[in-house]
Order: sequence, then C-alpha cells, then structure tokens
Amino acid sequence: KKVIAWTDGPESCIWLQNGVWEYDNQTKKPKLLKPNYFARNPRTNEKVDFLNDYMIPFWKRISRAIRAEIPNAIMFIEPHIDLADPQQTEVPNLEGDEVGTGIVWAKHWYDGLTLMTQTTNKLFALGTGTAYIGTENIQKGFGRDISSFHNSTKRIGDTGNGTPILVGECGIPFNMTPEPWLPGQNFDRCNYAMNNTMSAL
Repeated sequence: KKVIAWTDGPESCIWLQNGVWEYDNQTKKPKLLKPNYFARNPRTNEKVDFLNDYMIPFWKRISRAIRAEIPNAIMFIEPHIDLADPQQTEVPNLEGDEVGTGIVWAKHWYDGLTLMTQTTNKLFALGTGTAYIGTENIQKGFGRDISSFHNSTKRIGDTGNGTPILVGECGIPFNMTPEPWLPGQNFDRCNYAMNNTMSAL
C-alpha cells in the first residue's frame, strides 16, 4: 500500500541523511550505499564492539540523566545478545563511580535447547557448558546455571560483591503444541518445559 514510515517524508530518515542509502529515481526503490555502515564504528572505523561502543556508553548516559532527576533510582540493565559472536561476554565492566549504586543486573535465561528446537526432552538437556540427564538433574542443573549469574556481576558497581540479580526475561516456546489456539490441545510438553524453568528459578 506504499505506506510511508516517516511522518515528514523519507528525507527525515537519519540514515538517508548520513548517506547510508538513497532513493533511486529510476528504479523507484531505495538503494543501499554503505552496506557495512553498522559493522564499523563511524568514529574509529574499527569493527563494532557493540557492548563497549554502544551499550556501556548508553548505560552511563541514561544513568546520569535519570539520577539527575531521581537520585535514588534503581537501574535495571540487561545484556545484549550477540548471536554473531555468542562467546563474547555480555557482562559489562561498569565502575560504581560511572553508574552509581542501585544497579540490578536483569539477565535473560532460557532453556536454550528447548527454545531453539521448539520441543522438549525429559531425559536430556543442555546447560552452561554441560549436559543434564533426567528431570531432577535438569532442574537442579538449570538452577545452578542461574545461581552462577551472581559471580559474573562482580564486574558491575563498586562493592566488589556483585549486584542484585533479576531474571529479566525467560520463558518457553508455546508452539511445541500444534495449533495451540484450538480447544482440546495437549499442552504436556509446554507444562513440562515451564515446570523445569520455574523449578530452576
């Protein structure tokens, strides 16, 4: 329907203004001019390190802005997930004098194998660097994985003892049941996966 996403027309697009793309009058389509624009830091031309180049400066800036109005505000910060480099650390080095006290690490946690395969296995699951066999070991293993989050937060704040943890995002895929919106469906797989998650928490 050719609905325009910009209230002031395409000319107001910040990426057009920065030369990332242009409108091709001949083809009547947008044309990409800088395909690697988001892969490199525009200030240094180095490969983007999203955590250090963008997330940490954002957390610092937003913390200062909010605390200028609400000095005792509690800041909930959550990691970014870099699927292109899953081995990269997601925990920032944030000193207390940079973000102040009252920081809560709101990390995500999922049963990754269930999430990615959209099915569940009562005998086998993958944890952090290990495999768990059997329902009881799966739940206890997931619980240990979650409890280890505290150790990673010792890089945040000024106490040296880590920051409080809130599991900010977790859940299961509900499409393990075909057509779950229809009445009379069997949700045993979903119930099992949710019980593992809640037991671990």
